[in-house]
Amino acid sequence: MFSIFNKKDCGNCSSLKAQKLVKNPRELTALISSIKLAVDNGVVVPLAPDAKRYEQNFNLVLTEPPWSDLILNRFKCTECGAQFELFANTYQGSNKNGWHPK
Repeated sequence: MFSIFNKKDCGNCSSLKAQKLVKNPRELTALISSIKLAVDNGVVVPLAPDAKRYEQNFNLVLTEPPWSDLILNRFKCTECGAQFELFANTYQGSNKNGWHPK
């Protein structure tokens, strides 16, 4: 209820709590691969896509190029409920491409 006061580290997702920016396709490939592994291991689950935010099902995101012009997916820790976002503008590039804890 008062999650703002519950700042304890979650043993399940603590390794994912740092923002990770990517600068090139090789780094994005590695990031997507590590997120897919975290999903497969049950650390996080992809949230349902929101069409208003141009999200797609994470299982449709390719590990390697070619990617869609925009990758936007949200995830939730299976234990503490912390949320994360994967964002990449693969068409124009962006200094915000990467993994973002919310």
